[in-house]
Amino acid sequence: MNLKANVKDLYAMLFQGRTEEAWEKYYAEDVVRRTEWETRVGRTQNRDEDREFVDNVESWKSNEITAMGADEEREVTMVQFSQEFMHKKFGPLRQEIVIVQRWRDGRVYDESVYVMKLNNKSGGLPSRTNWRLVSQVIDGKNQPVDGTTVVTSMGNNFSVTQDGVEVMKGTARVVSDGTPMQQDIALDRGPNAGKTFRQIIKVESDKMIACDGPPDGERPTEFTSEPGSGRTLAVWLQVKPEDAS
Repeated sequence: MNLKANVKDLYAMLFQGRTEEAWEKYYAEDVVRRTEWETRVGRTQNRDEDREFVDNVESWKSNEITAMGADEEREVTMVQFSQEFMHKKFGPLRQEIVIVQRWRDGRVYDESVYVMKLNNKSGGLPSRTNWRLVSQVIDGKNQPVDGTTVVTSMGNNFSVTQDGVEVMKGTARVVSDGTPMQQDIALDRGPNAGKTFRQIIKVESDKMIACDGPPDGERPTEFTSEPGSGRTLAVWLQVKPEDAS
């Protein structure tokens, strides 16, 4: 078996948009893919998640293989990518990815994906995104919004300001990048510091809709906030960083 030739053919197909053919030819039906935040089992699920992510890429600035290796005896391959692109959900991204694949009978049955975000070093692409709160419903009750609340995301970190004063900060960890995307929000500062909010989120053009469960509670399954639910439903509009301060 020539694994290096297989890898070259696999990614040639993917780069040409021949996704179905590539997955059918080179991935086992029971393939396991591991990332930092989750493990997915099965060719169909992994292929569909992969395709959804790529379908949400608005434009590519670069996408190239920078390294490739194969251990024919152990049937293990490694591929490194350098990517820079605009994504509908996550905004501008610059990252390096290393994928380690284990093969069986000419197909990948185990795949580990390691992602290094490089947005803080991106050449000219903004490394932060700002969103202004335009509506909020907490536990079924509409809350007054004065337009001064802004959340600024920088990679996995975020802070919330009101009238330019920081009132909350924490980290967001993606649990699933499906539809809707799922995140765990861990607060380091604010009234609920030390607690985690399980969230679903969707981005529609310049609008972000987020629904949080109660502190340390269950994740919502729909974008609603009914009385007694303890959920918060918020709508944010994207603004330029210089206009958010």
